[in-house]
Amino acid sequence: MANLLSNAEKRDVRPNDYTYKTPQDALGAVGVIGEVQLVNAAGTGVGTGAYPISVIPVNASGVPLVGITGGAAAGAGGGSIVYSNAAGDFSAAANTGTNTITITGLPFTLEEINVMGGSIKKKTAAGVVTDVDTDTVAVAGGVITLAEEGNFIGTDTFYITFIGPDKWYSRDLDIAKTVDQAPQYGHYTDPVDLISAAQDITGPFTDVGGEIDARSYNCGSLFVNVDINGATGLMFKLLVKHESAGAEEYAMDPDSWSLRDSTTSSTGGIKELDSNVNDLYHIPFEVNNATPYLQLQVAAATAGTAGNLGQLDSVVYTLGYK
Repeated sequence: MANLLSNAEKRDVRPNDYTYKTPQDALGAVGVIGEVQLVNAAGTGVGTGAYPISVIPVNASGVPLVGITGGAAAGAGGGSIVYSNAAGDFSAAANTGTNTITITGLPFTLEEINVMGGSIKKKTAAGVVTDVDTDTVAVAGGVITLAEEGNFIGTDTFYITFIGPDKWYSRDLDIAKTVDQAPQYGHYTDPVDLISAAQDITGPFTDVGGEIDARSYNCGSLFVNVDINGATGLMFKLLVKHESAGAEEYAMDPDSWSLRDSTTSSTGGIKELDSNVNDLYHIPFEVNNATPYLQLQVAAATAGTAGNLGQLDSVVYTLGYK
């Protein structure tokens, strides 16, 4: 990485020191202004003229801390460009008796520029921490060779930081990378039995099974198996409640649910089947995340006679989010 100050030189430069090695290097050198190093996109130091620049804050040892490109925090995508084995971003294993370190688990192909833009610290068994010299680095197949270092021993511990691609941004696809921990399409219930056995329809409106807990959902479906027998004029209505087992029950707006082959009454939100036949009915409904509990009720204008009452053979519901 040409034109960069060495780590030793960077440590010797004081804040607000604008001196370059020679006047000829002024445009190609790195200015250190209060521990801010100016480099171009290729990692080469530039002056502060009409150049597009990347600003990398560095600590007193010259180690980059974060990246800020074009004034946006931490890289083009706004995420972190810092990868660290201490943070679990990758694994690093020093090869005893050599001056090499094997890196695994990175989501990108490691190159020399990633190593030189970061830092490697070595801690001995005695607790002495030193900076590993990265001025001469070679990388091949995830193995870093540090030509200016002696051989490592088994008790050495390494804390390594790389500068790499923005974790939040995919350069290849030119999109931000996001993960939805609870996607809407995955927010639904499996089918639930509202009644455990066939229920007789005795005449007046009665509850069909228990309440439906619709909290955190905004739509659902009821699947009703009607055995009409001697009943006529089968009617359904959906009630809403603001508390579980509450005595106050409110008729749901008939426009919020539907029942095919039925007629809606002008009051009470009641839907009456147009024909008296055995059939399977799908009743889709919508709620608005503010309707906690629902209750289905059924009635018949004529219930039929004993032993020949209308029945709901089964009622199943599902809830979802769209």
